[in-house]
Amino acid sequence: MNKDDLNISEIEAYFNYLIDSARALDESPIVLSDNVFYTNYKNPLPKGIKDMVVVDCTNSSRDFTAYGKQTVLVELYAKEVNGLKNIGKLKKMEKELNRLIEYSKSLDDINGSFKYILDRRGSYSEYEGGIKFHKNIIEIKILII
Repeated sequence: MNKDDLNISEIEAYFNYLIDSARALDESPIVLSDNVFYTNYKNPLPKGIKDMVVVDCTNSSRDFTAYGKQTVLVELYAKEVNGLKNIGKLKKMEKELNRLIEYSKSLDDINGSFKYILDRRGSYSEYEGGIKFHKNIIEIKILII
């Protein structure tokens, strides 16, 4: 394993590549949201935004010499509708994320060698009242080889 593959910036670059390449697929593109941020969302939020994704790679990575592990939180946000959680939008976003994880297994990485293996580990939900968005937080376990 290349030690640089544990760097947060490398993992963010991989997710950026993954999201962009999945969006550009000719057949059945995978689109989580038009608004993708890393670590935190933009504050203040752009006007009219109804959904967004935050890829949070700030959890500590673990180096086991021959391989590494990292947990990434993918936060799927949907603006509430009439004061209620927009379950339909979050459901669609979560399905697209599942497709993205499966798509990642068919790719070589940026450098042409397979080094990140993604698996969905768990999920939970929160509400951010200050911005009136509900979010589903998906934990992605990454094996780095």
